[in-house]
Amino acid sequence: HSQDADINDPIQDGDDDDEEEEVDAGKVSQVAAMGFNQKHAIKALKATDGDVARAIDWLFSRAGQLDDDSSSEQKKKKIEPGQNTDSPKYKIMGFISHIGDRATSGHYVCHILKDHGKWVLYNDNKVTYCEKPPLGLGYIYLYRRV
Repeated sequence: HSQDADINDPIQDGDDDDEEEEVDAGKVSQVAAMGFNQKHAIKALKATDGDVARAIDWLFSRAGQLDDDSSSEQKKKKIEPGQNTDSPKYKIMGFISHIGDRATSGHYVCHILKDHGKWVLYNDNKVTYCEKPPLGLGYIYLYRRV
């Protein structure tokens, strides 16, 4: 490739919004259904040759780098370093656990702590109170800042 005429040209990364490239509206809808706006969905689909799964992964991997639709005044707002005033205290609200011998087989259930202080077990169509939930066997824990 050293003989290519464009060898010294900048590498294109697929981020050109100026290109008049058609993107399948159905694919845009699929990506947008994952919670992304249409502009970002189109940009991701262009960057991944129209592959929906890759476009979604592309967006998730760039979540903090994407421009948002907020006003230019908010974009100019600078966050200065300082003391964190957020509460460092959390309360457990629920957890998901796995019932079974292996990760390839078994069943997942969810325990949720309701407002009245009782734990509720969700097991497919069966919902029941649980007096002693297996807190130490959780796979994913859900917390709320207090």
